[in-house]
Amino acid sequence: MRRTPVGTRTWGDDRFAIRRHRVCPLARPPNPITMHRNTAPERRPDAQASAAALCTLEELARRRLLRVTCGSEDIVVCLVDDVPRAYRNRCPHQAVPLHNGAVHEALITCKAHGWRFNLITGQSPEHPAYRLQPLPVVSRAGRLYLDLETWETSKRLPRHRYLARYGRLGWVAVFGADTKWEAHFRRRVVVETARGREVAELLGPYQTTPSDPVRGPGGAPSVPADPQPAGRVLSAVTDDQWHRFEAIQRRRLVEALPHIERVCHERDCEVVVADAELLWDERNLVVYFLGEPTAKLGPVSVRLSRDLSLAVQFQPIADPPPKSGCGSCGCSTGGCSASLRGDAGSVGVLSGNASRKGDDRA
Repeated sequence: MRRTPVGTRTWGDDRFAIRRHRVCPLARPPNPITMHRNTAPERRPDAQASAAALCTLEELARRRLLRVTCGSEDIVVCLVDDVPRAYRNRCPHQAVPLHNGAVHEALITCKAHGWRFNLITGQSPEHPAYRLQPLPVVSRAGRLYLDLETWETSKRLPRHRYLARYGRLGWVAVFGADTKWEAHFRRRVVVETARGREVAELLGPYQTTPSDPVRGPGGAPSVPADPQPAGRVLSAVTDDQWHRFEAIQRRRLVEALPHIERVCHERDCEVVVADAELLWDERNLVVYFLGEPTAKLGPVSVRLSRDLSLAVQFQPIADPPPKSGCGSCGCSTGGCSASLRGDAGSVGVLSGNASRKGDDRA
């Protein structure tokens, strides 16, 4: 009989002995990395490449206004009427940070020079040509994220450029596009501007060279040789879509215009409401008025936005809307003081009256 080693037990025939060794405790626990090597890693929303976490909705609801840094971007996040919004943390007047400003009735006041901005629309009521630059955000699982894919797309320079007419007053400007479009006369498209998503009419490709600028009355250049696009062409609009939208717009304006005039009269705004326009996104309403912008338009725009469940913007008839990018400074992202002024340095706009006269002559 074969000698059995010490510390083992045997069962059955000795010729086919099955031995079980005594289990001795290990001197130290196994490496945690080795022990969990085959377990599936936890999926965290912060690691998603298409979005960057900004804050929790609970923290935003408690503080109402937060300053957040995401990469090289300085961002101010706010909660207005239970809707989270994000803007670049810079006043478009002199690029001063806004996060220290006082907030009252959805209006934030810059501490540097006292300029106010509507946090619902981003527009300054006293200076309608100046706007805060919004950032695309999404909320998931109780957290707020910056939509990096949309943000990077908006900063990318367009490959193609087109002349298009947009707005109730018929402004003409240069628009960029990532894809090539058949720009036959008055083709309707959806464009993204500083005001929101709206409908424009393509007038043709923009192929002007520095030696051949677009000329206006008297031979003066109306559109600079290399203007900053006023926005981007997003998609086409079919006739059926346009007719449905016109019906919606007529119905909303019939309800909204009397209320707008009544509120302006109650607040003694000293402006004359001339017209209004519902944008294609059905979230923004532009009110055209005659008169000088005053501080009273700030509370009025907030009141109307809440009453109508729309982002109400006031647009003087004399001024074109601001550009989405910069003019003289070379920046393609917008949001600085050079890009948001409606004077020299803003580019690519013909007056609505001049454009209509051109159509009459044609």
